[in-house]
Amino acid sequence: MPARLLGLGRFSSRAVLAASIAAPSALADVTYTTIAYKGMEVPGGILAGLTRGPQITHSGRITFQGAYEGLPVEGYFEWLDGEVSRIAYLGEEPPGLPPTIPPHPYFKEFGYYFFGGDEGSFIFNTKLAGTDINDTNDGGVWIATPDRELHLVVWKGDQAPGMPEGAVFARWFDFEVMTGGGAGVVFGYSQFPGEKEQRGIWTWKDGQTQKLVALGDPAPGTDETFTVLMITPTIDDTGTVRFIASTDPKNVDNGLWQKTSGDTLEPVILPGDPTPDGTAFLRLFPTGAIVSHNGNAAALLWLSGPDVNYPEDQSICVFGESGPVQIVRGGDPVTDGQPDEFFLGPMVSGVNDTGQTVFFSNTQIGFDIQSGLFTGDGQSVTTIARERQPAPGFEDGWVFSQFDNNVPAVIDDSGRITFSMRLQKPGQDDRFGLWTWTAADGLQSVLVTGDSIEISPGVFRTVRLADPGSPDPVHGNSGGSLDGHVVLRIVLQEKDEVAVVLADFGVEPFCAPDCDGNGLLDLFDFLCFVNAFNAQSSVADCTQDGLFDLFDFLCFVNEFNAGC
Repeated sequence: MPARLLGLGRFSSRAVLAASIAAPSALADVTYTTIAYKGMEVPGGILAGLTRGPQITHSGRITFQGAYEGLPVEGYFEWLDGEVSRIAYLGEEPPGLPPTIPPHPYFKEFGYYFFGGDEGSFIFNTKLAGTDINDTNDGGVWIATPDRELHLVVWKGDQAPGMPEGAVFARWFDFEVMTGGGAGVVFGYSQFPGEKEQRGIWTWKDGQTQKLVALGDPAPGTDETFTVLMITPTIDDTGTVRFIASTDPKNVDNGLWQKTSGDTLEPVILPGDPTPDGTAFLRLFPTGAIVSHNGNAAALLWLSGPDVNYPEDQSICVFGESGPVQIVRGGDPVTDGQPDEFFLGPMVSGVNDTGQTVFFSNTQIGFDIQSGLFTGDGQSVTTIARERQPAPGFEDGWVFSQFDNNVPAVIDDSGRITFSMRLQKPGQDDRFGLWTWTAADGLQSVLVTGDSIEISPGVFRTVRLADPGSPDPVHGNSGGSLDGHVVLRIVLQEKDEVAVVLADFGVEPFCAPDCDGNGLLDLFDFLCFVNAFNAQSSVADCTQDGLFDLFDFLCFVNEFNAGC
């Protein structure tokens, strides 16, 4: 297949698809924006390459970690509205350390975790070095607030809030972090010196770090205590934190708990609670929950009950304001599949604010097992793509490879699903492609191996593979932003360089005063705004100044009167 040329804007904010050699597989209305690439000038120097990321938040903020050319230094960066800013960098002196630490410790190594919030906050874990920094105090977690001031959240060796005197934070590299709703969350360990570590969850807000829960605390909804904190917690735009835990030392079963912005810890679903159809009971969550911006939590459940056997013992449910909704269950018929074909081992990948999910699953008919990508909303399930299916945009013989939960797939609030996939053809080297699906347009090709992209004016590179970069980091694989933007991580043939590109699928811009998202501007939007304001959700920070006050109401009224 001849190469296709795709123009990517650098100095202007976006550029359209430039050329159309063999263009049937390209979406003509997609526009692209270059975010980062090797050789690009960024604050502090020249970018040598992408180290980790990219990630995109619900508001369109893109964050990534990159290295500098000619310097043993890396930095955390954010892109918003065409501008790249630096959040933190190795060698920087961190604020907030105890006065007993001599001057000039510095960030030596960034950890695995970094997350940005819609309102502009950014949280990360890091290792320290410097005078009197040793293995008892060589790491911690910092948060950059929207005004870009760095604040210490937790420091290895410091007293852990809410824990008995002498219990200090430990194991900096295990501090898992996230931010949303104006709050930072740390999932990590504390310990008494020389004793076994004890896992817990802490939150940071407005300069205060507090314990949310730790092992041994009472488990609401039961007469027992928490014995296992299993999976990294999530946080939504209202500041509600959810986590999976067990009251069984052997973790034979577990449940889902949440703590709202009102500081009430409560169960969402407990072991033994019935499924929505009443035919089985929750046994445990084998993986973590994925949460959308408004708090829809999607998760895989393992079930038990009379005559509940594989594959009927696996189900994907969404927990929202109206309670749990079952999306798909093992053994369900594949409605647009073959007669007697059923789902086998579904795995959730993403959920949006309407409760629509994207998930992977095997299907079985007779002795034939096939994998695929599907979407469901509790009313119906639709096939997106199937293993061995001809790949749109490719000549005969190219088919999708096996789908599994390692295939990047994201869903935005419009219901658009974007995913990357390996392609196979007998006698040919494997190729990669990027596709998008909507209910209106079906499955369409976006980028494929061999495409040529213009990463800067007059500089073209060849695509080896492209996949959706980490979607909204606060909310798991909810993906994209409200108005149909997806951040792409594009690996180039030339020395495996990586470029960060924002793809705009031309979805109508988000209408801010349409608070309830129903396409109408009416009284219910005012009620929705008031509820968001009372919850101090970033949705209600109309002036985007980090405050919730009268000016947000005046701003909302002006936007409402201006219409969309």
